[in-house]
Amino acid sequence: MPPRRRNFFYGLPDDILRHIIACLPTKNAVGTSLISRQWIDLWTEVEFHQLALDDSDLLEPDLSPDTIAWSFQEFVSDILDRVNLLVIRRFYLHCLQSYDAEVLRDWVVRGWTNNVVEVDIRVDNINEDNFLDLPSNLCTSTALEVLKLQGNITLDPDPDQRVIFPSLRILHMDVIQLGVSGHHRDLYRCCPVLDDLYVRGNIAEPLPFQFDVVSTSVRNLNSEFYLEDKHFDNEDNVSLTFEINTQNLVCLELRENFFAQYILRNLNLLEKADIGIGGVFMCPRGGGFDFDHWSDERISFLPEVYNVNSLALSGCTVGEAKGEFPDCVQRWEERDVPADCLRNCLRGISVRGFGGKLHELQVIEYLLKNARVLRRMDIYASAEGGAGAF
Repeated sequence: MPPRRRNFFYGLPDDILRHIIACLPTKNAVGTSLISRQWIDLWTEVEFHQLALDDSDLLEPDLSPDTIAWSFQEFVSDILDRVNLLVIRRFYLHCLQSYDAEVLRDWVVRGWTNNVVEVDIRVDNINEDNFLDLPSNLCTSTALEVLKLQGNITLDPDPDQRVIFPSLRILHMDVIQLGVSGHHRDLYRCCPVLDDLYVRGNIAEPLPFQFDVVSTSVRNLNSEFYLEDKHFDNEDNVSLTFEINTQNLVCLELRENFFAQYILRNLNLLEKADIGIGGVFMCPRGGGFDFDHWSDERISFLPEVYNVNSLALSGCTVGEAKGEFPDCVQRWEERDVPADCLRNCLRGISVRGFGGKLHELQVIEYLLKNARVLRRMDIYASAEGGAGAF
């Protein structure tokens, strides 16, 4: 007769079992209630330091979205009613299915306590008319260090508050629309120790739109903005500005699809810049479009990016844009004395949309000839140029 297998957990003290449960993901921790009678309510006695609520854990091929949403609501309500929320340090809420905004708001308000240091909220299935509008009193959290928001979410601080999130170091916002709520910028303007800022979203009406970051603490800034094609009927419709005034900024990444105007100040410590100037299909297409004027205005920031050792620039190519554009070959002039940043600082160059044209080769030759400390140059061919560009 084979020896009987012994359950490793059988007979262990409840304190040890609770410690084991506390190390499990939230879904698995709750699932331990099915193991045996001893485990039924143990998870409710555990002091969870991380609460991760993710409805993708419930996805099954034979379940309808409504069934998944209903099951997840029951699951979340049961957890929030039965665990000690005051000891939670990290709160994650990720929802793929559709839920009422008030239900989501209630979950966030209950799970985001004053002791939480990290919040990550991702809501993928809320339409543009159904915002998850979080209460402004959440901005008074003194413990929060990391905040990540993705989806149609608004969080507007009280305009009278001069300081919000006094401990926040990382702020990532990937929202469906910017501009609908007027105080998004206050989220990063009033955070005294903010170090890492990422903002991404579609720009909603009304135009003009201005994205400005004025900070003495931000060291890493990454922004992506996208404008719908309906705004590009003519040149006068587009008035969008990036203003960056961050004296301790080290890394700057900007992406947009509409030829924004850039105002950059106090970038004395900047080491890396990666800037995408305009999309390939979003050039204004009305009559009288002055390409020379637009291009000059949009690269006027370059003198401010003088201390970098890695610079990447990308932008609209006339071959892919709609409309007729002048030949700008005659505008290329080599400076007798190259810029100091090119000669003595620049260590990496990335060239995108390369087509192998004569004026492009002249630029590449000029860079290679004068960049004395250059260590790496990446050249990406355009679809038109292909391998033949080389």
